[in-house]
Amino acid sequence: MAPERKRKPCPVCKTTDHKLAEKKGNLCSPCAVKRSEKWMEKNKEQYRLNQLTSKYNISKEEYLEKVGKQGNRCKICLNHETDRHHKSEKLKELSVDHNHKTGVVRDLLCRKCNTALGLLLEDVAILQNMINYLEQHNG
Repeated sequence: MAPERKRKPCPVCKTTDHKLAEKKGNLCSPCAVKRSEKWMEKNKEQYRLNQLTSKYNISKEEYLEKVGKQGNRCKICLNHETDRHHKSEKLKELSVDHNHKTGVVRDLLCRKCNTALGLLLEDVAILQNMINYLEQHNG
């Protein structure tokens, strides 16, 4: 059995007590998270663009085209986004809705509708049962 190699200390906090962050050199996880958060705060526009391309494979232009076509409204409830960032109080952008099985981008949704779809597992039968339930009890 090979002897355990001594780990280099994190260059930021100088500790070896924390788990190393993946693909972040010798940074420990807490320091890597802090560095990422700091970068995201400084580079909000680039971070959002990175998300659009890496998560959804669409460009900023394609996103903005969808926003324009939808009149900056949610495709389901037809309302404008009302959710705000907890720190800046700035309105959030519409969420990119996509099929979780195929990855295909559908339309843009407000946070509430996007979250609702996710919580209901995008299951048409559950959604139909909810409609039936509401019709039965709100008649």
